[in-house]
Amino acid sequence: MSSGPVAISRAAIDGHSHIYFLGFDLGSSDGLLNNVYGSTEFYKANTDKATFAGNWIYQINQITREFRKPQFIRVTGPESQPIDWENKFNNLTEMSMDDFKVMINKL
Repeated sequence: MSSGPVAISRAAIDGHSHIYFLGFDLGSSDGLLNNVYGSTEFYKANTDKATFAGNWIYQINQITREFRKPQFIRVTGPESQPIDWENKFNNLTEMSMDDFKVMINKL
């Protein structure tokens, strides 16, 4: 598995009831690499084609099928691509970054 899905599954294994994942844009609006580390050593250039997101999406779908108790929440922003999660267990939702900020600032 890739590092992002591994982090999500680790949180589920550790028994967290709500797992928020940020920075999972899973594509880009212009088809080019969308990575905070882009154009740095060992990463593709920001002008390269975006990395295929299908494997990450498949892996996250697998995790949500395996772990049904946690609520998985993808936090989305302007660059986030719409995803058909194929989730039948109602344990995977999305929320905007603005809503996440409001929620986290109330804690």
